[in-house]
Amino acid sequence: MNTSEPSTMPSSGPQPQPQPQPEPVRGTAATEGVAAAAAPLRVELLVCAEPGAVRRQWLTLAAGATVADALREGRSSFAGLAAEAVDALWPSVWGRACVPGRVLADGDRLLLTRGLQVDPKEARRLRYQRDGLRPQRRTPRRRGEGTPPAV
Repeated sequence: MNTSEPSTMPSSGPQPQPQPQPEPVRGTAATEGVAAAAAPLRVELLVCAEPGAVRRQWLTLAAGATVADALREGRSSFAGLAAEAVDALWPSVWGRACVPGRVLADGDRLLLTRGLQVDPKEARRLRYQRDGLRPQRRTPRRRGEGTPPAV
């Protein structure tokens, strides 16, 4: 056999399988280049520690900042709150629970909320016991009812 010609015979060893590469998510620093990765992030911090009271603050953070970094930066939102009240708050980004190590993106809304006081099903059951059934509308609402006429 001549060694200068390519062999058409299959090799006897196992062939490595190519690993699938994850596609970058659109709008992330991976697709927008290095300049976007170095740009500072603007994150909105909302603290809901007491019923009916929301504290709001905009934070400017370095690229790659995590939830824990945002909480350290937003300490002024916790002024006047007891330490145990702050420790009992649950972090979430856009309403989805997250861990302190989660990396934030530009424009994210970081929420710190109290835990549930009562299970929602239990609260619904208690309201039913207290109020009974709510009255139903006798006639169905017609389409466009209650809206001003088009001009």
